[in-house]
Amino acid sequence: EKAVRYFKIGADRNDTECMFQYAFCLFRGEGIQPDIEKAVTILKETAKRGHLPSMYYLYQCYLNGAKIDKIEALHYLKVSADKNYIYSIISYGFQLPNNDPQRIEYFKKAADQDNPIGEFLYGNELLKCDKKDVKKGLFYIKKSADKGNYLAQFEYGKLLYEGQVTAKDLKSSSHYFDLSLKSGNPEVYYDYANFLLKQEKKTETDLNKIKEYMKKSADMGYVNSMVSYAMMIANGIVKTEKGPIESIPYLQKAIDKKSTAAMIFYAKMAEKGIGFSQKEPQIAEKYFLIAGEKGFVNATVEFKVKFQND
Repeated sequence: EKAVRYFKIGADRNDTECMFQYAFCLFRGEGIQPDIEKAVTILKETAKRGHLPSMYYLYQCYLNGAKIDKIEALHYLKVSADKNYIYSIISYGFQLPNNDPQRIEYFKKAADQDNPIGEFLYGNELLKCDKKDVKKGLFYIKKSADKGNYLAQFEYGKLLYEGQVTAKDLKSSSHYFDLSLKSGNPEVYYDYANFLLKQEKKTETDLNKIKEYMKKSADMGYVNSMVSYAMMIANGIVKTEKGPIESIPYLQKAIDKKSTAAMIFYAKMAEKGIGFSQKEPQIAEKYFLIAGEKGFVNATVEFKVKFQND
């Protein structure tokens, strides 16, 4: 809060850097009540002065629902990217369509600055673009992984495990997977568990790891994991002390985060009485209907078939 006060004093004196720092605090709600619209007003002024971080954060404000025109936000993002502001380079490349040749050029530009995220994204593009370059793609992904980028570590571990674009190497694969898991990132936990789950042949160790990391991720509040872990419990893939009833809290938390997939599965469990003391058609009807209203076509169909035709 003390820092915010000093930034505000500097901002009132028209100091560009203080104005930016004050706007950043307003955007993030750090030491002050968040006010994204006020942050946008200040950032527009500092962006006009050529302040590159302000240009980047105007785009971030747009992504977070602020009242700023998309064209204006993208204009500032591109200006700052073309002036080599690294975060803008990556963000501008990322928002371009997959088939846009400029996409890989912006990722290359980020990689050329030795940025590990840029290296990872550039390497990935090289593995899947029309002018594929597997050797160079692997080089950049590994380079990023060796710098500690957990996304690159996971991806490189996966590539070594699959052995499709490079020689299969389970020992090295395990090493890179372990490095990525040390990040403690719930999305990596989910991706790892999901990757193992999709393998045709699974050892007892694999099954234990699937349960361990899917649960860890779910307990950290990652929505995809909460839904997946609940499904695994309900379907008997994961054995728990109380059985399917233990999947209910995970689904309810995912529903609180607006997960349509959780609503559908919760409705199906209620309809069949799985995890409930009895069949709960009213609960099933409620969540099929809500999911349908959110655009989940299958839910609308199931709602009509199961309830409107009764």
